[in-house]
Amino acid sequence: MNDFVTGAEDIRWDLTDLYEDEEALHADVARAEREAATFAEDFRGSVSTLSGEELAAALRRFEAIQDRAGRAYTYVFLHWSTDTSAADRGALLQKVREAYTRIISATKRPLRSWSPRR
Repeated sequence: MNDFVTGAEDIRWDLTDLYEDEEALHADVARAEREAATFAEDFRGSVSTLSGEELAAALRRFEAIQDRAGRAYTYVFLHWSTDTSAADRGALLQKVREAYTRIISATKRPLRSWSPRR
C-alpha cells in the first residue's frame, strides 16, 4: 500500500450539480439514447438537403444530445475516480460508457453521409 499522504485523502467532488442521484443519471442517459435514435432517424440521408435554418436547428439538437451524454459520462467518471476500487462504480462507468458510445454513434451517423457542396 502506498503511504504517500497528499492532504486530499478526504476530498470528494460534490457532483450534485450534475445529478442529484443515480436515478436522475439513468433517466438522462435513457433520454439521450431516445433523442439520439430520433435524431438519426430524422436526418438519415437528408442533411445535405436541409436549408440553413433547418441545419442550424439540427445542429442545436445535435449539441443538446452531445451535452446530455457528456454530462452523464463526466458524472460517472468523476464518481468512479474518487474510489476506483469500488466495483459498483466501475460497473456504472462501463454501463454509461457503452450508452455514450451508442449515443455518439447514432448522432454522428446522419452527418457522415453529408458532403458539403463545392
